[in-house]
Amino acid sequence: MANDRLTDLPSYIEPLHSSMYNIDGFCTGYAARRHIRQGIATAASLAFRTRFFDAVGDPSERSTFTFENPTHGHVVTLLMPHTRPERLALLSALSEYFCLHDDREDGTGLEMTAERKLVRRELLSELLHQISRVNVLQAQNILQSLASYAQAAQMQGSLRFDNVEAYIDFRFVDFGAEFLLACTMFGLDMNPLSGAERAVVDPFLQVAYRAMAFINDYYSFDVENASMKTSAHSANGVGVLMELNVLSVRGAKEALRLLASRYDRMFLTMKLQLSGSGGVPTRVEKLLEAVESQVVGKAIWSSTALRYSLSHRLDTNP
Repeated sequence: MANDRLTDLPSYIEPLHSSMYNIDGFCTGYAARRHIRQGIATAASLAFRTRFFDAVGDPSERSTFTFENPTHGHVVTLLMPHTRPERLALLSALSEYFCLHDDREDGTGLEMTAERKLVRRELLSELLHQISRVNVLQAQNILQSLASYAQAAQMQGSLRFDNVEAYIDFRFVDFGAEFLLACTMFGLDMNPLSGAERAVVDPFLQVAYRAMAFINDYYSFDVENASMKTSAHSANGVGVLMELNVLSVRGAKEALRLLASRYDRMFLTMKLQLSGSGGVPTRVEKLLEAVESQVVGKAIWSSTALRYSLSHRLDTNP
């Protein structure tokens, strides 16, 4: 049974029963939520995508699969269902930027000339300016998180991992964990954590975002593996396990599924233990509830996202 610890959900959040999705055994016992304002999220993403390609040029066929999921909904509505409605459009536009940026770093988007890089920076600056007009501290938090993500992205293309642990540590940063956290906090209207709060939250984040990264790798491998024919920039846990442990695709996927499940169970166990101990600061409890929704939301979205559907891409681009 999915846990239902949030009994007073805002009217813009709907619970999702486990019968509504199939996520290969991930996130058992998690409370799945979804923001009901799908139209706002979709319109904001499409508007930003149009502006992006009007500014930098025509999209390649792979750059047009970002937030879409006709089965379960917009990526932000599933990963950040606790977002205040008036902030949903900004986060959806920022998510669109992140996906298009990710396509570029994986080598599947447009060739990024100096002019296009400048335009892309200008679009991001405009988005961050809009966010800063809502809350300066939260905007700075997002900007700092993007800087750490950019450092990891620069390492792509020449990566070799001697063991799974080295990949796990890299993937935590490369996945954009701090960016996702900063966006979640903006959606919650939550200012940066104090040192004491961060000390409490960090062990949970280390586990939760590793689970999310591996869930992402599990569902995205087929598309990323196909793109490797034209790019050598994508690091994926399935491929890493295949190389390190001499496994087939099927064997590596199962090994990664078990690894991700271990982390997602660990997060939920830790969270339940913390709640049972009493005296948890309200902000910490609120943030961990949102992170729980984010982990299971990532699994639900990824399981049916057009971005990770190789068959849909082949049907759309014969």
